[in-house]
Amino acid sequence: MSGTGKNDSDPNSDNESNSPIVLPSPTPCVSLPIRFSNPENPTSERSIGNISTDNFFIRTGVLIDHNSELIHNVSVTLGEVDTENQLNLNILYQSIEENL
Repeated sequence: MSGTGKNDSDPNSDNESNSPIVLPSPTPCVSLPIRFSNPENPTSERSIGNISTDNFFIRTGVLIDHNSELIHNVSVTLGEVDTENQLNLNILYQSIEENL
């Protein structure tokens, strides 16, 4: 298959111009093996898994989401602390004025 072709299978398709339909190119898959060995026994080396770009990008996306949520939670907490500190300062200043 050359990656282009006509959409003759469905006469009711959205391809009204009868222009060739370009199919997406396959994405190359990169995978790196993870190997383990005991330094004291060189013959113990064995594959224990693979790191693929898909897993890496998915994990990176998940980490970004978690970090964004953490930053949001810290910002909310700091805002609450600032509000509480301001209330305490107001109470302190009011009590100082009353005692003058």
